[in-house]
Order: sequence, then C-alpha cells, then structure tokens
Amino acid sequence: MTLTLRYPTTLATLEIDETYSIYLSRKPKMPKAPVLSPDWMILGHTHKDKWVRHLEPDYKEAVRKLHILQGKSNIRDVCLFSRRKTFKKPTWIDALAPFEEWCGRCRRPTLFQTYPLTTHHALPGATILVPDQKRCFFCGIRQTYFSDRARTANSS
Repeated sequence: MTLTLRYPTTLATLEIDETYSIYLSRKPKMPKAPVLSPDWMILGHTHKDKWVRHLEPDYKEAVRKLHILQGKSNIRDVCLFSRRKTFKKPTWIDALAPFEEWCGRCRRPTLFQTYPLTTHHALPGATILVPDQKRCFFCGIRQTYFSDRARTANSS
C-alpha cells in the first residue's frame, strides 16, 4: 500500500491570481478590542514536514514576513491567519481544487484533515479537547466550527 500525502494549493500558486494577491495584501477589518497578544500567526511548512511559527501584531508587517519566509528554499508553503476572527469566503472565489475547502480563519483554500493526536502544530501548548476532528491543515480550526457558528447565529 502506498500512502499519498495531499497538500493544499500553495500560497505562491494562489498569488498567481492577481485578485487573490490583492486580497491578501489588504488588511482585513478587525473588531475593536483590547489586544493581549498578536493578531496574526505566520506559519511555514518545510519540505521535511516541520513547522515554523511567528506571531505578528501588525498586518502589513505580517504579510512582509510571510513573503520573506515564502522565499526560503527549505519552505514548501506558508500561511497567515487571524488569531481573533474568521472571515467569509469572498464572492469572487468560484471553484476550489478537488478536496479543498475555504478556511475562514486562514482566508485561503485548504484541506481539512483528521488529526487524531491531542495537539496541532498551529496550537502549540494547547490541548485539543475533541480529538479525531477534521481540522484545517494550517490553522487547526475544526471544520465543524463554521457550520456550528452558522447554526448558532440562525437560532438566535
């Protein structure tokens, strides 16, 4: 039996689309709230399946550092996600690659995969209370978070 690993479409490939590149470069609106920790996490996934993490409070600086990390030869892909807010899928996103879904936290297409372990690389030091959930390849948010949230909003 051969195990085939699937990875989400890389950010470099997504940025070939000028509309997506502009979308990524623009700072999204964030709720006004006291910020006790940086809003943005930059993740780099190496060719050796290791992860590099960096927290950044400023969006423009986070995008700059994201692109620096993206240019390093040992990095397979990068992601920038909000630690405080999720975002709706833009209306101009028509189709995603097979097996991919939109992640409202990463603001990009991704794979949601089952992580049976009690940890996720994007959630260092945090114990995952409900194992065996499909989670975003990058940020670790549960796939059901978005449907649970919509169900809660509709019942209010």
